Amino acid sequence: MTSQQVQSGSTGRRSKWLGVGMGALLLAFALWNVPLDAVRSALAEVSIFTLVAIAALTLLQQAFRTARQRVLLEPLAPGIGWRRQLTIFFAGFLAIAVFPARLGEFARPVLLERGHGLPVARGLAFVVAERTLDMLAVLIGLVWALGEADAGHPAGAVALGLRPYLGGAVVLLGCGFAVATFWGQAWVARLPRPTSSFGRRLYEAVTSFVAALAQFRGPRAIVGAGLLTVLHFACMVGSAWLLATQLELGDILTPLACLGILGITMIGLALPAPPAQVGVFEGSVVAATLVFGVPETLGAQAVAFALVLHWWPLSVHAIATWPLLAGDRMLWRELRSGVRRAASETPPPPEQPA
Repeated sequence: MTSQQVQSGSTGRRSKWLGVGMGALLLAFALWNVPLDAVRSALAEVSIFTLVAIAALTLLQQAFRTARQRVLLEPLAPGIGWRRQLTIFFAGFLAIAVFPARLGEFARPVLLERGHGLPVARGLAFVVAERTLDMLAVLIGLVWALGEADAGHPAGAVALGLRPYLGGAVVLLGCGFAVATFWGQAWVARLPRPTSSFGRRLYEAVTSFVAALAQFRGPRAIVGAGLLTVLHFACMVGSAWLLATQLELGDILTPLACLGILGITMIGLALPAPPAQVGVFEGSVVAATLVFGVPETLGAQAVAFALVLHWWPLSVHAIATWPLLAGDRMLWRELRSGVRRAASETPPPPEQPA
């Protein structure tokens, strides 16, 4: 075993335990002074009709995300059929939820390398492009939604104070992605080529990465992917608002406030987290409900809102993934080993919300 592998394993263990600690802390925050019996009563109020509607919106959302994946992958790996696109997306998304320490972000690049010969570094460029679109949508939506924040609550006042900085982050992120896409290759070409083995591998990975980003210069991919990003966020907002209405929070949590809650939650998911974001998701949602005016007296409804918003769409996705994995019984085992290998050999993608 090389010193690099030992260091990688040690770092992975630290990340895992840091994620577990963060999840426990935020779960304790979400449940603080909230009677569990009241949470169970609130959960019992969620009707089968609402769950079916959220399941339908979840599947529609994932269809939009799969279509966006296809648009972004077409310049890098043309000709991948719809069934294979679905397998890559659904298995990759499930891996993000299941694997610790953000290792799941390598899942789709590994599947693209395994089945289509696309180098992992180029697959990571696709992931970064996708995550950048998501983050831009999150930040723009949050700047817009914070107009409904409760300025009378400390959490709302803090969020409103951050609003100008979030707007600045939109500009910086958009400009940074544009610079990397249009001029990244030229900048990397000016760098001296490293002489060490690790340095050469890193240089080759970065070169392949920026070359892949350059494939997104055309407006067709970015415009099409941007539109599909808006549509998949609209599905999430619809699910959140349906659930809020069912839990008698609809008068407080308007569709725009639900967009803000999703934005805060997705930023929260960039924190270290255990598998499936246990606790981190719930704590982020409950904190976001405070920003938009849900009082502490409705804490049980806020916790129920967080639990259903987290676990029901994830369960629907897992159930939908099973038939795809059943057709390739070795895929999950190979994916686990491939993700570990890619994580040890390739610089990881940025930690952005799932």
